[in-house]
Amino acid sequence: MTLRIFSLFLIFIISFGNNCQANPNKNLSEKEIVLIASKALDQHNILVKNDLDSMKRLAIEVMTLGLERGNDYAINVGKFTLGSYLVRSGEFEKGIKYLIAADKYFEKVENYIVETQVLNEIGNGYQLWGRLLDAEKYYLKSLKAGKKTDDPGWHIMAEVNLGKAYINMGKYDKASALLQHFKNQALKMKKYEAVANAYAYLGLNENFKNNLALSTEYYQKSADYGFRSKDKSMIANAYTNLAIVHFENENMEKSLECFKKALDLRLETNDPRQISEAYFNLGGYFIELGKHDLALDYYRECMEWSQKNNLLKEQMEVTFAIAEVYKLENNFKKALDITEQYASLQERYYKKMAFDRSEDAGKLSFLDNLETVKKAESQEESLRQIIDNNRYKNIVIYFVLSVFIIAMLVLLFYRKKIN
Repeated sequence: MTLRIFSLFLIFIISFGNNCQANPNKNLSEKEIVLIASKALDQHNILVKNDLDSMKRLAIEVMTLGLERGNDYAINVGKFTLGSYLVRSGEFEKGIKYLIAADKYFEKVENYIVETQVLNEIGNGYQLWGRLLDAEKYYLKSLKAGKKTDDPGWHIMAEVNLGKAYINMGKYDKASALLQHFKNQALKMKKYEAVANAYAYLGLNENFKNNLALSTEYYQKSADYGFRSKDKSMIANAYTNLAIVHFENENMEKSLECFKKALDLRLETNDPRQISEAYFNLGGYFIELGKHDLALDYYRECMEWSQKNNLLKEQMEVTFAIAEVYKLENNFKKALDITEQYASLQERYYKKMAFDRSEDAGKLSFLDNLETVKKAESQEESLRQIIDNNRYKNIVIYFVLSVFIIAMLVLLFYRKKIN
């Protein structure tokens, strides 16, 4: 009992520092908590592509709310979102642990739509980890869960990711068959963004098979359907892929045109990471042509965007690339200066990674401790109810026995009296 009180005291201290804002949630109804968790679920696919920091904050808020109020739906939406964040941050084992816990819950309550998404995300986690056979296993489970839903869109959800896994496994024919099926089904449903995605992977698949003509055709179709979906980010990706294929075919003019179109579209989306990447790609293009001045211009644009938006990884990559340009020009003094900047950025980057990991570990520990305490409270409450029920039963039994004994005594008394 003393240990449990001490644990509760620790949770109070941590939550006072980290979750003071959660106090108003005590007034929320169950319906309101479910609505908050459902909105977080809707945000999952948007944040997982564009904003992992916001995804982490949202996951912790929803999971903490669920734990504080004993709402299993919110707890497991939080675990799903937190697991997605962790696997994309390189914490594969921890992330998959949360995702598997969420899957067990959604399978138990027969919420097959969310289960399909969670299983697909477990597959993504294993694929990012490089464990492709495990990824295949969970993508197939996701397809099986999807078939239990009424929406044909969920039936095929994991096919495109499974196709990507087959490409990485070198199973190109299997990948092609699966991606073609996904593409045809998505076409029937007029889901043009999904069609564009399928064509992009079909292009990549043919590229690995050295079938550059068909690869180019698929990338062009990916861009065409991307336009129909009006997803500028996807169209920009398709143009980048086309640029690479044209470059490999030594069609330099067409390659440059596609790289520039990708940059223009990414400037419209205003995504700093993608804009930095577009400038970096153009710098690389001009390096290959031996036009170092133009390469440096684009690399400096990349550096400016990266610095403005505090993208340390991108700053590291472009700094290293600039140093390599100066080496190619035999300007070793300048190359050395830039290399020192690279070393400094590298130190900052790994310090930040260590700090983020430490901070994440603290928050995960807080959530795990809170869950442990809440489970202990729940078990104690169940035990108390059992004891109370048993006490009630005993009282009833004693009452009945007492009535029976009194009745017998009264009966004996009257018998004596009659006799």
